[in-house]
Formats: sequence, structure tokens, C-alpha cells
Amino acid sequence: MSDCAGCPLFLLVRALLSEEREQFYDHNIERIKETVAIQTGISVKELESKSRKRPIDRARKIAMKRCRELDITFKRIGEAFNRSHSTVMNAIS
Repeated sequence: MSDCAGCPLFLLVRALLSEEREQFYDHNIERIKETVAIQTGISVKELESKSRKRPIDRARKIAMKRCRELDITFKRIGEAFNRSHSTVMNAIS
């Protein structure tokens, strides 16, 4: 068998799978945010805000933990909640 790592078809399939995975993560992050928002009575906008009020912060941490359970990277979770990856790591530890 020849090495196909550089083949155009292989690169296309890899790109499509990567894009599909990114869409899967984005969709699930949004669903988690919506679910936590409904359960806590805090809006998705507040979860994404810079607010440090205890109820909002607690709900945000719950949502971040749920995202991490799906093996979503700290960086991606941080981007979804307008936080740095290190803030996410600290929040869910």
C-alpha cells in the first residue's frame, strides 16, 4: 500500500471530517448553554457575559463542565464563553 497522507482525496476527506467535528462541537456547546440557561433561569447571553455575579458564574461553570465531559478542548470552551482556556481549566477543576 502506498502512503496516501498527501493525496488530494485524503486531504479533502480529512478536511471534511474536521469541519464536521467542529460543527458537532459548536452544536453541542450551544445546546448545553441553552439547557443550563433554562434550568437556572439565566440567559445564554448572561452565560457568555463577563459578569462575575455568583448565580451567573455558577451556571457558567456547570455549562463548562458539561462541555468538557464531551472532550471539547479548553480553548474551544473558552471561546464559546468569552473566557481564556486557563480560566476554563480553573473553573472546572
